Amino acid sequence: MLDEQRGNEDRSSEQKIIIDVTAFSDNWLRFEKTAKLCQTAAYLTEAGYMSEGVLISVDPGELPADRTVFDITVRLPFPASASSHGILLPNISASLLGFDFYVDRMNDRVSFDSLFLRSMDKPIHVDSLRANNVRVQNWNGEITGSFTASNRIDLYAHNGAVTVNASLVAHRADIGSSRLRNAATPTLLVTTVYGAINASVNLFTRSTDEDITTGVSRTAYKTIFHTSKAPLTVIYPSAPESHNLTLFTSNSHAPTTLRLPTSFTGSLALRSQGPPHRPPHRPPIVHFDQDSDKHGRSLQVSSTSDNLVMARVLPGSSDGVQPAGGLVDVQTIEGDLDLLL
Repeated sequence: MLDEQRGNEDRSSEQKIIIDVTAFSDNWLRFEKTAKLCQTAAYLTEAGYMSEGVLISVDPGELPADRTVFDITVRLPFPASASSHGILLPNISASLLGFDFYVDRMNDRVSFDSLFLRSMDKPIHVDSLRANNVRVQNWNGEITGSFTASNRIDLYAHNGAVTVNASLVAHRADIGSSRLRNAATPTLLVTTVYGAINASVNLFTRSTDEDITTGVSRTAYKTIFHTSKAPLTVIYPSAPESHNLTLFTSNSHAPTTLRLPTSFTGSLALRSQGPPHRPPHRPPIVHFDQDSDKHGRSLQVSSTSDNLVMARVLPGSSDGVQPAGGLVDVQTIEGDLDLLL
């Protein structure tokens, strides 16, 4: 239990975080001999936060015939001045190696400045959570879930697939705050080794009243995807009418399918490499129906070949803006590449 006392207020006003840990095992006697549960000593971090936690140590390899489950509940105090997103926790990390990792829906109850989750040999699933920075790692297991972040989402799976619904929230650059103008570009990084990637990415802006909206300010976002020998699929269901999106992807020996926001404008660089000394079995394909485009955009192709498409998506004349600085850079090796505008 962590106590945060406010001045000389009495104990009834103390803010407490309580962690309940319940273990279930088929063989309780053997579990008691191999498992350890202890509270770590509190210390002051470089960022000025008091850090304290719970350490659970158990080797699943010692219990091959037994089923063991941990139910971990973190009970948080209701904030004195509640925001629409509950209370903010500065730094939370959790590593559960060898156990299924399930995080309940947290979007409306708590948000995190920094959150790190790690597992091995079992899946990680997050119903929904909100943070400035999120990092999730898994070895020999998949990652699935819904994440909202204003700075960075970093997902890594080795020998596991990633299925993610990600929302990147950018601050408007024109609201008069130098801190917000200098804020980092919201970024999504997804990396897998021999695991499929299926990502749905929503791009939002945050207005001064902290409501998430699809605003009209030209905001920047960055999304990066790397995999090999596994399908890569990315779509952008929602984006501001005016935005700068940077997208980098790389894949090999598997298809890559990308559907950009319907309001995207900017440069395209698509490269598809075939077997050594041979062209790819088909060149990269850009799917675009200019006549039915609701934004009146046009596609200006500057270079094409068996393995290359260089082009620019220009805004419609009615938009009244200069071409955006968006950039899409896609590379594939011995795999189909389809880009939908």
